[in-house]
Amino acid sequence: MPFSDYESPSDPPDDSDLDKDYIPSTDNESTDVPALEQNSTLEFSNPIASEIVELSLQSDVKEDKCLEKSVVATSVAVVEGDLMPFPLFPVDVTVTEYAIHMHQTCEAVQQWFYEQVFNCSYYPVLGSHCFSTLAQSSKKEYGRSPPVAMRNVFDVLERICGRNVRRYFTPLDKQPEDPNGKVMFVYFAYKQLVDFMKAQGALINHVEPKYLMSYDDYCVYSQSSDKKEECNNELLSIGVFKCVTTQCWLDLFLQIYRTLILGPTVGVKVGMLDQEAAVSEVPHKTKYGRPEDVLMSWLTHHYNTQRLIVWPDKPSRPRTVTNLDSDLEDGLVLATVTAAYCPFLSPLHFQAMFTQPTTVSQAYHNTVCLTSAWDKIRLGYSVTPRDLMRPNVVNMLMLVAHLYRNLSSYKLETTVSFMATLNTSETQVVTLENSEESAVTYHIEILPNNSSFEIDDMKDSFVLKNKQRGEIVVRYTARSMVKVDAILLLCGACMPPKFGRNYVFGLEGHPVKLPVSAIFNIISPLNTAAVTHISVETPHTLEQGGATVLYDIWTTMSEPQPGNLNALSWAKERKRRVPRRLFILSEMLEIQPIKRNKSGQLRLQVCCFSQAVQHYWIIFKNAEIGDFIVQLQITPSAPEPSLTLVVSLSCLTRCNCVGEKQFICSRSAVVNVPCRNLDQWSAVRTMFELTIPSSEKEFWATYLESNIGFRLLQWMLEEKKEKLTEEVEQIFKKSKTYKVTCSSPNVFCNPVLQIPNVRARTSVPIHLHIDEDTPNQSTTLTLTSTDGQESRCYLLNISCNG
Repeated sequence: MPFSDYESPSDPPDDSDLDKDYIPSTDNESTDVPALEQNSTLEFSNPIASEIVELSLQSDVKEDKCLEKSVVATSVAVVEGDLMPFPLFPVDVTVTEYAIHMHQTCEAVQQWFYEQVFNCSYYPVLGSHCFSTLAQSSKKEYGRSPPVAMRNVFDVLERICGRNVRRYFTPLDKQPEDPNGKVMFVYFAYKQLVDFMKAQGALINHVEPKYLMSYDDYCVYSQSSDKKEECNNELLSIGVFKCVTTQCWLDLFLQIYRTLILGPTVGVKVGMLDQEAAVSEVPHKTKYGRPEDVLMSWLTHHYNTQRLIVWPDKPSRPRTVTNLDSDLEDGLVLATVTAAYCPFLSPLHFQAMFTQPTTVSQAYHNTVCLTSAWDKIRLGYSVTPRDLMRPNVVNMLMLVAHLYRNLSSYKLETTVSFMATLNTSETQVVTLENSEESAVTYHIEILPNNSSFEIDDMKDSFVLKNKQRGEIVVRYTARSMVKVDAILLLCGACMPPKFGRNYVFGLEGHPVKLPVSAIFNIISPLNTAAVTHISVETPHTLEQGGATVLYDIWTTMSEPQPGNLNALSWAKERKRRVPRRLFILSEMLEIQPIKRNKSGQLRLQVCCFSQAVQHYWIIFKNAEIGDFIVQLQITPSAPEPSLTLVVSLSCLTRCNCVGEKQFICSRSAVVNVPCRNLDQWSAVRTMFELTIPSSEKEFWATYLESNIGFRLLQWMLEEKKEKLTEEVEQIFKKSKTYKVTCSSPNVFCNPVLQIPNVRARTSVPIHLHIDEDTPNQSTTLTLTSTDGQESRCYLLNISCNG
């Protein structure tokens, strides 16, 4: 819009100034309408412009009385050392804040039309001779491949409104050959343009057709005989004309944007906004419903709703958006409105934002997070963190309107589910249709980046012709043992020169089976710690000669099931002060992918405290490559005799038992066995020392087998009862009952032994009866607890004297 309403050239406009005069005057005067435009209301083929309320070219033009006063010097600009009346575009960008604002506005408008209208094929320079020249476009090539760069304002209207808009203007191919006739043709073409835009509601009464011409054409037109009186024979210098024509072109393009883009974009969604947030809830919402107010209401609603969802732990403060510059410069409002339509961006980009920034660097960090998120979804609008930190209100209005129009296209179309066995693949076909009038190039993006989902043929973009259906084959490889979620983003709004709508699909990968890659059976003597190695081979394909591949280690004693792993990270679990049967000495599995090697060595220390066979599942995880499982079966073997017991009898003595063996017979003997299982406690000490830091080793070496050591260790075991600790807990039972057996048939012993305190350092007697004529021999005496957990083995030497 024209900027004649600003009180001073040094006062930069606020966000509403772009459309300060959006509400037409209620004056009943009407503007004369050229005969060419007296046909009917305008029809558009473009989906955006088609939603413009049809305005009669005869009756809907209202005089803007405010703009009639623009000839008064209400604002000034320095041009060639003189004070000149509005409209004049400031020459020197460093003179005033107003000049800086105007240059930033011009750059923002040029960039927007370059990206959104010319599809990055032509950059319009407002007021330049090149753009103001009415070069004829090649209709054969328009909308086809390869595209041509449109070079005049009528091409802008055609790209916005469709081909039907051309019928309201004299065809450019009707230009006369003689120079004077051509100049008059250009003048009347621009007059038709100005009248046409006024009919659409544009506030450009101050824009005269002659100031849209090139300087040479302007000079010829001003010197023509029938225009000399009108121009008072005063020609603007080329410097002054440059300022005037730039300002007129800028105002014209701002009004093209306001009437043909901003109004329809916001207007078609007012009903939706009323459902989301009542107008009465927004203090700055006026009864006129200006587009800026609708946009600010939209921002306010989503910000106050999403701030509690995006940052539940430390939400930002509630606010009402009353402008489009200072209220948006910290990035929080724009982040929440983006998260409302793209919730998948929150954990990736918005969680790290400062919800209550207090410094410039914190606010800048927020804008970097925000623009990075927009880059990921290929927003199709060029904006940098600096643009948000030092906002130009026109640029921010265009940005917010772009978000209002396009963010809804990032909502999920549907969710595609995949099911596969661990380390196997499944494919699904995603189908879409190009409803645009021309071919569209789609960029393919999977968010977040992971190795579970990939596109067959590894293509990152493809072209879909108009009205054509396309298929994308998505492959899911169950590399992870847990459900994997991702987003398939097909960006049609980011690939020039032919843009289309975006498509977003949810991807869900479910591992339905978790088979083990290998099973290892380890046999270990009871109560004896032993170090062993196993060679673990990965099922994944590794890049030969690449960097060392590292897998994190997780362990569990129950078979992993999809959705119920019950696994613990070994990096954390190894620090837990609990003696256990299996201790993995390696912190990670390392594989050197050289000479087709896919194996790594895993060092283990194993010690069985009981006779039970135990199973372990070791899970190897690599976020980029995938997961796999191996199973360990640890089987205890019979313990070696830990103590030698000696029995001496006279060969001359005879058994005087009647019936059953009696332990009061002359062939009876007594051996003393320790109450405490010394081998078991030695094994517990060995395995426990692997878990304690060096600073505690001296303490535990002194007190582990004392009363305080018993209590501390028992407390640590009881703190988190689980299958892992069951084997060790039996050590702390105070009283135990054992079955006693002897491997020699000549020796009879009491089959049951009760030890009242297995922690005591004393001994208990075992009564034996040795048959007559038993030769000197060595045999074993075995004590097995009635619960089957503990087993002791002693060597018994029998010697007969005499």
